[in-house]
Amino acid sequence: MGHTECPDCGAALQAIKLTDATERWLDEGSLRVDQKYSAEDAKSGFGGITGIHPEGNLYGRLCPKCGRILLYAVPMN
Repeated sequence: MGHTECPDCGAALQAIKLTDATERWLDEGSLRVDQKYSAEDAKSGFGGITGIHPEGNLYGRLCPKCGRILLYAVPMN
């Protein structure tokens, strides 16, 4: 999926996992979840209680040489 070499410097890219903390305890998240994406105009359901319905997952690749990160969106089936 996506590039295998950095478009800036040509180094081999490393797959990375993008996560976010859903709860904050002592400045660190206690529960990590994979990153997802939604349409820009997506609305929360039931007055914001159920959250925004994700359309897919985000994946990334990191260049260990120059630090560039490339993001890829993969729609859910």
